[in-house]
Amino acid sequence: MSKQEREEIIAIIMLRKNYAEEMLRNMSDKQLLKTYGEL
Repeated sequence: MSKQEREEIIAIIMLRKNYAEEMLRNMSDKQLLKTYGEL
C-alpha cells in the first residue's frame, strides 16, 4: 500500500470513528484495511 493510500484510509477512518490518529498510524496495512472494511 502506498503512503498516500494509507493517509487516505487513515483520514476516512478518523472522520467516521473516534480513533486516535497515533493508533491508526501504528497499525499494519492489514489491520488498517480490516478496520476500514468494518466501517
